[in-house]
Amino acid sequence: MKVTGLEEEERAHFVVRTFSVGQLQGPDKRQVRQYHYVQWKDHEVPTTTPLIDFWRYVTARAPRSPTAPPLVVHCSAGVGRTGTYIALDVVMEQSQQEDSISVYGTVSSLRDYRCHRRLCQVRTRLAAPSHTAASLEQNQHKNRNPHVLPDDKHLTYITEQVKGRNQYINVVCMPTFLSARGSIVTQLPLPDTVVDLWRLVDSWHVTTIVSLGQV
Repeated sequence: MKVTGLEEEERAHFVVRTFSVGQLQGPDKRQVRQYHYVQWKDHEVPTTTPLIDFWRYVTARAPRSPTAPPLVVHCSAGVGRTGTYIALDVVMEQSQQEDSISVYGTVSSLRDYRCHRRLCQVRTRLAAPSHTAASLEQNQHKNRNPHVLPDDKHLTYITEQVKGRNQYINVVCMPTFLSARGSIVTQLPLPDTVVDLWRLVDSWHVTTIVSLGQV
């Protein structure tokens, strides 16, 4: 894709930018307009009148028909300021169509559409994890938390041999940007599993360890 800045217009509390967006190779091209509100810093409260003026400016120029493309609203985290603007948009439209508005009801409805709730629904459709190796009697004492066990499908074994020790360790492989098995996630070692941690390091040629624990 190729994005080209065409125009920028500064207002008292926001900036309007126009971009050309198209394929690097191909005739398809369209214009995109960005309305950037710059007077509302993160973790602060906006001034009411300029924010409503900004909303009115955007509403008057953005397509609002049933077949129009959607607007993308975003802030740094996509939660606080984004949610406030969307809630403002909903209640202002609600006030024009109904006798009353409900700020609480609007915010509650927005929360119902958050990603986390959908993920919880998807989670119920996933197959239950299997902890066969982690639950074996000879391995149970190697788990710091009996409720945090590696799934058999993602379990990574130690290849370095030590007499009297098997190949199990509470660990799974995780993807990185460059590799499907680019990082290894494990628990803080117990007194009896320190040797297994170093066997793991040797087996997988680990050169960097990031510790997030307090022990």
